[in-house]
Amino acid sequence: MEKCKVTVILTQAAPGDPYVATFPAFPTWATQGDSVEEALRMAEELVELNLEEDEDEYRWLIEGAYSPLTVVGQIEIDAPKVLANTRHAPS
Repeated sequence: MEKCKVTVILTQAAPGDPYVATFPAFPTWATQGDSVEEALRMAEELVELNLEEDEDEYRWLIEGAYSPLTVVGQIEIDAPKVLANTRHAPS
């Protein structure tokens, strides 16, 4: 079977939390794992299972599911007043 690449983004809300895997090409899909390796394994399994279930629906998306250049960064903004007293507010 021919191999293809899919871009996966891993995030972790706080140290010790699971790594959440999301897919720019498939914005409604997500999975998670306790380690980077487990999250990537779960991501691979999720994509393969979804493609097996409905290959015709996702066939056109898989061609654009890999970006050779993916930049993930962080920005800092002034928190709106409603967030001023939450854990997301800048310190």
